[in-house]
Amino acid sequence: MTVYLCSDRLKYMKLLDTKQAGKLLKISERRVRAICESGRFGTQIAGRWVITQEEVKSFERKVGGRPAMDRKSRTQKGGR
Repeated sequence: MTVYLCSDRLKYMKLLDTKQAGKLLKISERRVRAICESGRFGTQIAGRWVITQEEVKSFERKVGGRPAMDRKSRTQKGGR
């Protein structure tokens, strides 16, 4: 589903559904919906999430997992 939204303030904006956004971001559709529900991007229109192409381009992923340690602190603690 590709929708073009037109208003006085905004020229034409390309809106993507969760499936299209997921393909562009290389994540699942379910994960896109979770990100939308958390408020990081997207708008809900008539019960469906829509994401602008600009939001997808500017989306920054959160780095998961434990922070990496530098080699100095690892050798001092481990005693190797």
